[in-house]
Amino acid sequence: MAGPSGETLALVWSGAEPAFVPLASDGDRWVIGRDTPGIADSRMSRRHCEVERRGASWRITDLGSANGTSVDGKRVEGTLTFSFWRVLQVGRSLVVRLRYREGAQVVAVDGGFVGPSLASAWETTAVAAREGSHVMLVGWRGAGVEFLARHYARCRGRADEAFTVVPDSHTLPREAAAMLSSGVVFAPDAEFESPWLAAALGRADLRLCVGFEDRVRRWGDPPRKAPHGFTSVTVPPLMERPDEIPWRIAQAVRRIDPALAVDVTLVELCLLHDWYGGIPELERACAEAVAAAKAAGKTVLKARELARFETHWEPGKTLWEKDDQLPFVSGAPRTGHRALASRENLAWQWRETGGDVARIAAALDVTPEAVAQWIRRHGIDPQE
Repeated sequence: MAGPSGETLALVWSGAEPAFVPLASDGDRWVIGRDTPGIADSRMSRRHCEVERRGASWRITDLGSANGTSVDGKRVEGTLTFSFWRVLQVGRSLVVRLRYREGAQVVAVDGGFVGPSLASAWETTAVAAREGSHVMLVGWRGAGVEFLARHYARCRGRADEAFTVVPDSHTLPREAAAMLSSGVVFAPDAEFESPWLAAALGRADLRLCVGFEDRVRRWGDPPRKAPHGFTSVTVPPLMERPDEIPWRIAQAVRRIDPALAVDVTLVELCLLHDWYGGIPELERACAEAVAAAKAAGKTVLKARELARFETHWEPGKTLWEKDDQLPFVSGAPRTGHRALASRENLAWQWRETGGDVARIAAALDVTPEAVAQWIRRHGIDPQE
């Protein structure tokens, strides 16, 4: 169902429930509405909107629908062109773009979820476990690194093996490795130069899952190579797993109060947020929203219950337009009110710093993750 570009569109929320329905396309063109197979939304028109990818741009057209079409919170009148977008609201449903492999679904596993966006890391981890390799899990805190480490232990298929979590392993002495039980050891913040890790690697009855947080590196650098005997697995951050976020929202809310309904506006806002704190941050936000709704006597969770985001988003205004109101850094090119996050400005910063993401982030007074996201969005070539 993916177009020639390799991306597809997928329905991830319908009415008041999470969903996952890859949408059929005609090349890089999708017509979305009630006539689309897999969609059942009474607030959609039969032919509601059209999405077409043209090179690096996306043309989104509302086809005269009764209830309108929104892209990242901005209502579409006629046709709009975007270089980047995250979430399309059509009726009471949400559609995202992602890379998709035929037959992939969102599956509930061990209290979490695995969708197409996490599938590659999931499968690579399973292969490493079956082959007996150690694993280096490269990902942000909160991205589900321990979730994958436990998957590794299950795939080993040895019920007698222990699963041991060793926090702060880089502070431990070499002798501490001798005290570990046989099995799988998950060290979320190990350092490969530490004496403890060297001693643990010397034990044939241990298999190590080492968490490595690689947030700050030069954009365009090759993936970090794993040491000998390790398989490197990149765990995508939660913001890059839009197929999974709606399921985690529904799960988090139902754990607290199964009677509360989740409105499409809350899910849309969550799909637009970056979630640098990962899954724990999302779950905390859902808990705060539930508490706010119950205090107000509401039975439906809407975007307004996420008060922590009220300065970052408003209906009819995309997150990127809010970014565009940020000031310019002295010396950077500017034309009128063009954004600090504009392609022109980022390309200038790129040339000035030699592509150093950390220096760009310091100059713009934003996080390195935000800089990396803007660079991805604008498709800046590391060689330009």
